[in-house]
Amino acid sequence: MKTNAQWEPVVKHGNPIKHLYLRQPSGTFYARLYQNGKNKYVNLGTTVYTLARTKLAQVLAEHTTAWTIKSDAKDGSLVVGQLAALYLQSVDADTGIRQSTRDCKRDCVQRMFNIYPELRDTRPGQVDTAELQRRFAAAPYAASAFNGCLDETRAIFKMAIDRGLITRNPADSLNKKPVLAKRMTLPSSEQFKQIVEVLRSGDSTTAQAQGDLVEFLAYSGLRIAEATEVTWDDVDFVKGQIYVKPSKSDHDRYVPMLSAMRDLLNRMQAVPRFSRSAERQAGNFVLASTEVYDELTAACVKVGAPHISHHDCRHMFATKCIESGVDISTVSRWLGHVDGGVLAMRVYGHLRQEHSQEMAAKVTF
Repeated sequence: MKTNAQWEPVVKHGNPIKHLYLRQPSGTFYARLYQNGKNKYVNLGTTVYTLARTKLAQVLAEHTTAWTIKSDAKDGSLVVGQLAALYLQSVDADTGIRQSTRDCKRDCVQRMFNIYPELRDTRPGQVDTAELQRRFAAAPYAASAFNGCLDETRAIFKMAIDRGLITRNPADSLNKKPVLAKRMTLPSSEQFKQIVEVLRSGDSTTAQAQGDLVEFLAYSGLRIAEATEVTWDDVDFVKGQIYVKPSKSDHDRYVPMLSAMRDLLNRMQAVPRFSRSAERQAGNFVLASTEVYDELTAACVKVGAPHISHHDCRHMFATKCIESGVDISTVSRWLGHVDGGVLAMRVYGHLRQEHSQEMAAKVTF
């Protein structure tokens, strides 16, 4: 027999805890808020009273902040600090953004207030553009951190424009810092093989899966988020290609199955890998491991090779392809770029020139 859910106020020592309710029969704690003339129950996600009290305080603080911002927006007294809070709320609510991206945006907003602390209590229409330029020009951040901060600053002021608080974005007059391209230092083919061997010889139950991950990234050129979503249903041995689901570029694509990749996949099918994630084990995913950080760093040190990350494996793929004579536009498509090869040319163009010189040296008359 199905029991109807009931809301019960939580009572401790004879006194009800304001805003805290228990839902029966699940025993889950909820916060009761009053919004737009109606009661709203917010799931606190716990059945533990002490944890529920902590989460209740957070929910009430966020609710009060949201109410204050909404009220101030109506009478025009909204300040940049409140706009930033609204912006970060929209970022947190965007399910299409990875948590690492949310954290990065939050850091960038904090940098904005580090650069110009007075902005927090300043109304958007009262921001002095000249002072904003002066403060940002003196900011002590490196190019990538500075440029990220500037992007978030512009986004916050755009919210002010969208709400009719200002007519122009004061951050549009600020210039980004040039990012100096650094020459990639990647392991040789022999060093890469040694790195993989060190990973596979580890004592961990996931050692083989970690080796698989590094090889898979290097042989496919996929981003880590793309690689970890590949299932065995996406692998076509007959056509010699792997289907890649839409991710960063919002476009799906196929990547060729290099001979090294085919060999890797055959080995993985012959000996199923252990995964600490029951979800991955049941999801038909090709890769049992989704990351390898400390072990990869240690392996690079052990063999005396340049340090590589997940993303460096992608660079290795592109580098090997270009050095093998594959044109940059084709490599760009394999990488999932949608700019016709502009980015690939900027990152890997020097390789084409080096390859061209090597080929030219073979020409004799």
